Amino acid sequence: QSSPQGKTRFQAISVGAAYLLQSDVIGFSVDLATGETGKKDRKTDHLFLPTINYQFGNQLGERASWYSKVSLGSKLSNQLESEMVVFLELGLQFSLQ
Repeated sequence: QSSPQGKTRFQAISVGAAYLLQSDVIGFSVDLATGETGKKDRKTDHLFLPTINYQFGNQLGERASWYSKVSLGSKLSNQLESEMVVFLELGLQFSLQ
């Protein structure tokens, strides 16, 4: 789609699937005399993350463009409750051809 200034705008809707390895610190100890932290207890979760995405942007030149992408996903696991997440991505694309 071209604008009156000759710049090319684009937009897209897509779906995605990802594997998410999430590690959280669930506890640690502190030496009160020195203030140093001791061993950290961690919990690691393996999650499936399907997303739906909307992307739009504008061509900057022959080989470059900027874009913004909004994604909505759900963290799915057989051990945890589902959780919705929202991502916002801003970026530059460069064509190698």
